[in-house]
Amino acid sequence: MDEEIRVQKAMERSAIEAFRALREAGKMAIRGIFLLNAGGAVALLAFLAQKEIEKAKEFILPVFVFGLGATSAVIAACLVHYSYIYYHNTLLELCSENYDEVDRMRSIKKLYQRAYISFAIIGVVIFLVALALLYCRLST
Repeated sequence: MDEEIRVQKAMERSAIEAFRALREAGKMAIRGIFLLNAGGAVALLAFLAQKEIEKAKEFILPVFVFGLGATSAVIAACLVHYSYIYYHNTLLELCSENYDEVDRMRSIKKLYQRAYISFAIIGVVIFLVALALLYCRLST
């Protein structure tokens, strides 16, 4: 009996550490997406500060698209936190043995996880679109 309890506790600790590692990896990825897009917008604005106003107007769309990418990363970060809240609530419901509520919490958590992964991917795609727009503007 003591051996089973020890093994169960070790499995719980392992699951918690895996969850923490996954959470940190998600945070770092979203920070990277945000920094790419926000950095692109700031660099482009610094570049535009040296241009004439008429030529600078041509670059408004790429700056706007970089801003959308940064916004997408912020939305993804918010959804990550909601996902963790539902993960925590799922654990609490498991402890109270309210299994119907656990299934509902798990489905909501999966929905938030899919949403934040989607927004993270959208952020990367938007960054690439902004780079393509910028390249088109600079090559003309």
